[in-house]
Amino acid sequence: MDTMIAPAQHYIPTRLHSLFPHPAQDPAQKRRYIAVLTSRNADVPCALVRDVYTKS
Repeated sequence: MDTMIAPAQHYIPTRLHSLFPHPAQDPAQKRRYIAVLTSRNADVPCALVRDVYTKS
């Protein structure tokens, strides 16, 4: 199983990923999260990242 972890500024619930509180945050700052995408096959998360951050 392949896993991709990315920072998230806002909590937006969806079935596409899991959100967890960021473990290294200052309690005085705005709450941050970590988005975790898992897949049995690396093609899906790689394609998602490629489509979000590139134009090809």
